[in-house]
Amino acid sequence: LFWEGGVRRAPAGIQAGIAFRVQPVVHVQDRGKNTQVWLSPAYSMIASIVDGPTDGMITPIASLFVPIVSGVAVFTSLSMSLPGLYVMKFKAWTLENSAHVQCNASAPKQHLAMWRKPAGDVAA
Repeated sequence: LFWEGGVRRAPAGIQAGIAFRVQPVVHVQDRGKNTQVWLSPAYSMIASIVDGPTDGMITPIASLFVPIVSGVAVFTSLSMSLPGLYVMKFKAWTLENSAHVQCNASAPKQHLAMWRKPAGDVAA
């Protein structure tokens, strides 16, 4: 089967080290753009990086493979390890083609927290 990978929902809201705010959803389609609803969970899709920061990776590893149910692969809890511009690849096992999407992972937001010492507390 030849498929035209349709990334119906591309990852978005990406901060390094934090799960994507919008997780990818990929439809397996034929050349006529028909979703292949006959595909069962016996087929799976993998997410990988084909371009990006040298040490960058998608985590957690257990979330890289998802079953294709009724022609649709829904990813959950993916995150990028480092900030930078990435090209993600989605490939269904035993199918000939793949889909690619470019995404940018920003640096995690820094938070500053301050605490007040309780009144009457004596320093050691």
